[in-house]
Amino acid sequence: MAYASRHGYAFLDKRLFIPEKWFTEDYAARREKNNLPESVVFKTKPQLATEMFKELSTVDPHTRKIFHIP
Repeated sequence: MAYASRHGYAFLDKRLFIPEKWFTEDYAARREKNNLPESVVFKTKPQLATEMFKELSTVDPHTRKIFHIP
């Protein structure tokens, strides 16, 4: 997700879309090889976008902090 205006642009958030088939047993070895945490579950692109918008809506517009890196 990004913001752009005549004054500039900023990268706001990102999510990695992982195809649903990667969560089947046929892809267990691939998930392990790529160190995909077991806590990661399949989410559709609209679900990922909704998460990003919800998190963005909690940001105080009066601060310059756009996102938090844990």
